[in-house]
Amino acid sequence: MSKNWLVILLLTLFPALGSADEGQIVIKASEYFVNKPRYPSTRAYNEYQALNPNIKIIPFEPLRLQGALAGTDSSVLMSFAGKTAPDVVMTQFHKLRAFARNNFIMDLSEFIGEDTDGDGYISDEEALWEPWKQLRPQVRCAGTIDGKPYGVPKGDFLLGLCYRRDVLESLFEKSKVKRVPESFDELFYLCQKATSPQIEIRGAKYNFGRRGIHLSTYGWDWYPWLWAAGGDCVQQGKYNPKTDKWHWYKKEELDFLDPETGESLHRQPTRWKATFASEAGMEAMELYWRFCHQPWILDDQIDSETQDREPINLTDADVRRGSITLPDGRIVRFEPRDVRIGVARGYQGGDDVNAQEVFGNGEVVFTYAMPLYFLASCLERGLTAQQIGFMPLPKGMGPKATPAFFWENQWLGINYLLKDDPVKKKIVFDIISHSARRFTEFQVANAVESNLAEVMRPDLLEQHGYFEYVDQVPKHLADAFAMVEQYGRTEPYEGFWQPVQDVILGGLVEEVFASASYDWRKGLVEAENKANTEYLSKRPEEKMQQLRRTGYPIFAAFLALFVGMFLYFLRVMRQKYLSGMDASALRQKHRSSGVFGKVIPIVMIGPALCLIAIWSYYPMLKGSLMSFQDYKLVGRSEWVGIDNFITVALSPDFYRYLFITFKFVFLHLSMGFIAPIVLALLLNEVPKGKLFFRMVFMLPRVSVPLVITFLWKTMYHPTEAGFFNSLLLRTGLITQPLKFYDDPNIALICCIIPQVWASMGIGSLIYLAALKSVPEELYEAAEMDGASIMRRLFNITLPTLKPLILINFIGACINTFHSMGNIFVMTGGGPNGATTVLSLAIWRHAFVNLDFGMATATAWILGTMLIGFTIYQLKFLQKVEFRRAEVN
Repeated sequence: MSKNWLVILLLTLFPALGSADEGQIVIKASEYFVNKPRYPSTRAYNEYQALNPNIKIIPFEPLRLQGALAGTDSSVLMSFAGKTAPDVVMTQFHKLRAFARNNFIMDLSEFIGEDTDGDGYISDEEALWEPWKQLRPQVRCAGTIDGKPYGVPKGDFLLGLCYRRDVLESLFEKSKVKRVPESFDELFYLCQKATSPQIEIRGAKYNFGRRGIHLSTYGWDWYPWLWAAGGDCVQQGKYNPKTDKWHWYKKEELDFLDPETGESLHRQPTRWKATFASEAGMEAMELYWRFCHQPWILDDQIDSETQDREPINLTDADVRRGSITLPDGRIVRFEPRDVRIGVARGYQGGDDVNAQEVFGNGEVVFTYAMPLYFLASCLERGLTAQQIGFMPLPKGMGPKATPAFFWENQWLGINYLLKDDPVKKKIVFDIISHSARRFTEFQVANAVESNLAEVMRPDLLEQHGYFEYVDQVPKHLADAFAMVEQYGRTEPYEGFWQPVQDVILGGLVEEVFASASYDWRKGLVEAENKANTEYLSKRPEEKMQQLRRTGYPIFAAFLALFVGMFLYFLRVMRQKYLSGMDASALRQKHRSSGVFGKVIPIVMIGPALCLIAIWSYYPMLKGSLMSFQDYKLVGRSEWVGIDNFITVALSPDFYRYLFITFKFVFLHLSMGFIAPIVLALLLNEVPKGKLFFRMVFMLPRVSVPLVITFLWKTMYHPTEAGFFNSLLLRTGLITQPLKFYDDPNIALICCIIPQVWASMGIGSLIYLAALKSVPEELYEAAEMDGASIMRRLFNITLPTLKPLILINFIGACINTFHSMGNIFVMTGGGPNGATTVLSLAIWRHAFVNLDFGMATATAWILGTMLIGFTIYQLKFLQKVEFRRAEVN
């Protein structure tokens, strides 16, 4: 029996032991969904297993995060930290270099080849792996790091502008534009013609009528608009030592010819710089602002050409004045209710607005999406291929403006820990090679098998042998797909670009969406400077040496202060627990206690001490070392001294997040600390139904905090459909819906209120219990002396509660400094960092930027600031006398 229980225990703790037959080699793979057998990756893995019965592929199933940061790599990073990472590692196009830099994946030069001529990518002559020769040069460059390949590209994902062709054609009848838009101005004009808030659309979740376009706040969604305006996100710099000059090129450049001498600079090291704050960037961001906030009206006269009322764009002065003078001298007057704001849907609809749903219903005409899945979903929703269209982003006004598509690949790599296992890494490369080759073929096969071939790219249908379906693709879609090679571009792939894309650009777009008054021109320039100074370039070594000479004395002073505070902490603890007992008495007590008094307590408390050491002090000591390292989860970490602390001290973001943290603590304590006291006083004075009211205020605490957060997030819905907006609009307190957590001015308060609402009930019970310790004789005596309610409150009740209030206040301060749960779920630190407290910034440094050294350095600075609260709390506790309250 005991042997069977041992087997069951092992299989429970190590499921992989029971998942493979004897002699099989087990491989853990990303993107393997057993419950989705038709998914292309799953089909490829299953096919490989069928061809190789000795190989068993199991899915990688990490913990999943919820909320605004659910799309980050934190789950994968935790798996690397816990040594449970998959053997087949999948990462996004722009994250490959970050994964390679952090030793998550190994170089594949022994399988693919190596760049020997120094041109930055592996050419056909250098490639050992035949499929590599079929890749675009840009993809080869992205996958080649220091001359070595680190991944195999999987799939070919295309994004562009999808549109409701049937709705658009109906607009042409009363529009000055009679074709799909070919410029930013034509696109905005057609979106205005399409926008009609009064239209009732069947099946719509919210009655918002129809809008011109659906947009998102992701930073990478803005890239094609920038490219269409003729701009670049980044440029590559090459230095010519002969002329002592730097020359800058597009990221797609391969030759790197010096424009002055004509010689190739491809062997020179590459420097990257952000360039999105150019004139093209300003034009693209202005279009985004116009989509969201441009005020406009419909002319009160019918246009002779279109036989319809034409849109008239307004300025803020026009809106305040209530009239506009047209170029022909005619004055058009309007009421505030006549003014329409923007033409976009998405930023107004909150997180629960599904682009496929509103597009399928006809609630929007344009949306930026991936046709492979989006158009197929449209067909499944009942639309036909003739009703939907696909096009590149129309070009802007600049001389370099051009239509733009966005395409990318995912990468498959091999876990770095397999570098010394030649057998297993060879098997894993065979698996990723098979999956990469078959992924697109299975995508096409799924479309054909699901009767969705008419929205597939004709070149892919031909490539994989489905010639009979090519003619099913409508001409308007085939023409659009034919432009992909000409206008398609990839996102930046520099290794430090991810935080620029997610935090800087994403935050900028969030702020543009949320606030019409935001100075996005200034924000764009600041974002570019921040990207170049904090992420894409490092300080020169000479500058770092100078900073170290200044930093070491300052660091030594802070270290001495920390040690002094810690010693003072020990002295306070000793005074607290050994007060009133002299040393001789203490020694005599231990001498007379005997063996049981000495050994048994140690044995009993030993497990608890071990757990505290493992889960508290070991991470603290590990973090101390990490703060002095360029820490890598996998592989060797480099010792950098106090460089991380210097980086934190010189980072403007640190002081911004520190200010937001203090603001968060102040607001949280102002509302969350006082509310339970007031509630307890009120509940204590309720003459009848005390049990009922106490139960009512305790109910929120019974609910799961995450459920409460999502409940309030729904009520904060930033449209007329939101509970609070609907209530405020009906009462006339506001005229336009509030953005709530999308508005940087009130987002922080919106994150605090749900937590206060949920926790004040349980907090009030503590104060209610303390109120029972107040002698009734004091109240009776005060009442006989004629003291009012307020005098009794301030002279009797609050002084009695003062010790408990101070104890809770100090603990609440410390806990609030570390709190980030509501912010994490509701806003993820946005919009544009307006709710990023230091604890969330620490998490982001570690699990988004992969900068664990800077994260732990920031954590230590925060911890040093908070240790004073702990010392003060202990000093105060020495003076506190605790008594048992009388039973009511």
